[in-house]
Amino acid sequence: MKHFTIPRRNRLRKALIIVFWLAAWQAVYMAVGRDVIVPSPAGTLATLASMTAEPDFYINVGATMKRVIAGILISFVSGMVTAAAAYFSLLVRDLLKGVVDVLKSTPVMAVIIFALLWLASGNVPVFVCFLMCYPVVYTNILAGLGSMEEQYLEMGRVFNVRRQDVIKYIYIPYISPHIKSALSLTTGLSWKTVVAAEVLASPKFSMGYNLLNAKVYLDTESLFAWIIAIVALSMIFERLVNLLIGYKGKAAAL
Repeated sequence: MKHFTIPRRNRLRKALIIVFWLAAWQAVYMAVGRDVIVPSPAGTLATLASMTAEPDFYINVGATMKRVIAGILISFVSGMVTAAAAYFSLLVRDLLKGVVDVLKSTPVMAVIIFALLWLASGNVPVFVCFLMCYPVVYTNILAGLGSMEEQYLEMGRVFNVRRQDVIKYIYIPYISPHIKSALSLTTGLSWKTVVAAEVLASPKFSMGYNLLNAKVYLDTESLFAWIIAIVALSMIFERLVNLLIGYKGKAAAL
């Protein structure tokens, strides 16, 4: 009985929290009294429902999703390769340290404006996502490599263990938690950077471009609806990635 009661209580608690914030939103809407500033929850949800019924909505979502995935993949490939190079070469590590520190400190908007000078509007979000996610991947992978116990590597050399087995049984177990951490951190960051870049770059098909259009035409209901869609998709994407990480971790353990 207790096993079923706790999940039911959790669902009820979450539902009450949602109702509370919808009521707070409705109260702000009634206090302001101007739809152009704060739209009603009902109007916004109706607009969101009508948007999801249009094929263009899914074209825009697909375009943004493709840029997010591309940015994450590029940052992971380059981050893992350069982290491995930095682990084996102090010179490479010193050369990359300044670059990584600069990327960590550079505002996203500055990177977007700089990228607009070089790239086509559709490629700007991918480039910006890569630059913002790369330091996270690089530092996490390098930390994982640096945490390895030297005696295990020495044992592998003494017993002439094959290189692929050293990678499989020594390197991968040490860096796997750091890869998962980097992936978890970059999934949320990637959505923020891609949508922000889409707002400024304005590629033809994107969620960010529709966000900008809603703001320009003072269509506040559409603006709020797009924000809800972006936040919801970002959370779903992050949840799916975390579930995938957990599933692969269990499969590896088996």
